[in-house]
Order: sequence, then C-alpha cells, then structure tokens
Amino acid sequence: NPSMAAGDRLPFTMEEGTLEGTMMDHEMQDHVSVLIRPHDLRPAASDVGIDVTIKSIEYRGDHFSGSGQTVSGARLYFTSPNHYPIGYSLRLWADPSKVLLYRAAAVQR
Repeated sequence: NPSMAAGDRLPFTMEEGTLEGTMMDHEMQDHVSVLIRPHDLRPAASDVGIDVTIKSIEYRGDHFSGSGQTVSGARLYFTSPNHYPIGYSLRLWADPSKVLLYRAAAVQR
C-alpha cells in the first residue's frame, strides 16, 4: 500500500493467528519477516495472538520462560508470570511496537 510508511502499524494474519506489527521498511510486500524478542512475547489477554502448544517451561526466579510450537512447526520463545503444563495450548501476544515487520528480502541472507 503506497500510503503506508515505515513506523505505521499493520495487522497481519498467519496460519497460527493474527498480530499487529510496526512496519520497518518504507515499502512492504506480500511476504514479510516478523521479528519479536522472546521477552516481548507473552500470554495473550484477548483473541489476538499466535497459538502455540507448550513444549518447555522453567522458572527463572521472577517469571517463567518457555517455548511453544505453532501448527506450522515454528518454535517461539516467551515469558510469563504463570506456569503452564507441557502440551497446553496457549495464545501469545506482543505489543505492536515490539513486533517488527520487514520486507522478506530485507532479512534474507
């Protein structure tokens, strides 16, 4: 969309769910790369988010650190104030300012 610019918010849908991110490039394409730091990915408080199945979780003193797998096989790492059992279905979310969207070609090596 030519009226959009870097810094604009953009909702996007994947097989695993829907998130909103921040455009980092001036021109976006049909395919984007999504970058989210594990400490920014947390259990969702609404229907917006990415669905995962918990694969591992451990206590880190003041929070839990875990990993989950999406239906397409991607492994996502997250933090949580709560413990979840292995195999539990959880929806993860991150603030749109922490969900960075790049043109797919911009991060390919």
